[in-house]
This record gives sequence, structure tokens and C-alpha cells, in this order.
Amino acid sequence: MEQYHLAPLVHHGHVLTEIQKGMYGLPQAGILAYNRLVQHLALSHYTPVKHTPVLFRRATRPVTFSLVVDNFAIKDVARINAEHLLATLRSLYNITTDWTASMYCGITLKWDYVAHTVGLSMPGYIKKPSKPTLTNVQSVPSMLRTPGLPPLMAPKSSSPHRLTTLNNSTPAV
Repeated sequence: MEQYHLAPLVHHGHVLTEIQKGMYGLPQAGILAYNRLVQHLALSHYTPVKHTPVLFRRATRPVTFSLVVDNFAIKDVARINAEHLLATLRSLYNITTDWTASMYCGITLKWDYVAHTVGLSMPGYIKKPSKPTLTNVQSVPSMLRTPGLPPLMAPKSSSPHRLTTLNNSTPAV
């Protein structure tokens, strides 16, 4: 109270505040930001699609866009429609654009406009796994082996993860 000089602001034992920008760490921050955006977009006639709150469209223009946290992806028929949406967003936010649409939500996109396909990847997200190596399997002390089960064996199939033999006498469940 003393540090921020709040004593003069106390009214009936409480200090009332109004949030004008986002408050990080506040559990309600996401929904508050979303509601603010929906109200702002409604002024330009952009509305969320029913049953898909992250997808928006405008009835009078052929433009659809999705919103995930702070990433927008815009699908349009003509650049002028995307520019209209961007102007609406710029009146509330500082934004940057990538007209190649090479990344969305951390996913790298490779567009093939001839084949009408897109390749999705996340380079560097998962490092190439190294092949498991089994050395001196027979030297595992017998006290570490489970009685009644065969010792560890190198895989006999292409799967590098199966390290024990299967017991085919087990009844089906």
C-alpha cells in the first residue's frame, strides 16, 4: 500500500482498478484479450465462426482468418481483402506480416501452388534419434533378469524399440 501510494484510493475498504491492457500471469488474461479483439473486429463486421471461436470471417468480403494466441493466418481471394483486415488489426495492435506464409504457430509451411498442397514441418523440434546399441547383452548379471522371461535380445524386426522376445503363448485379451 505504501509503496504504490494506494491509501488515497481506498473506497469502502477496497481499491478498484480497471484493466486497460493485458496483465500477464492473470488467468483471465486470455479471455479478456479475446473478448477485446472480438469487440474490435465486430466494428468492421468480422465475426467468429459459430462453433469455431478461433476462426473468423466477414460476410461482405471473401476473407477468412484464424487466430491462435498472437498468430493470424489469413485466407483471401484478393490482397485488398487481407489489407482491409490488416488495417483493422493495426488500429489496435502493432503487427508484422509475412506474405509468403512460411510459418504459422511455430510450424514451417512449404506451399506447392501447382499441386495445391502444403508441407508442414518443425525443423529442429525433434532431434534425429540415435540408433540404440546393445553391447555385451549377455554380461547382464542374472540377478537383473526377470525369472521366467528371456534375456534382452537385439531386435529382430525393423522396430528399434522392441528389445525382448514376445511370448506368443499369452492368451488374447
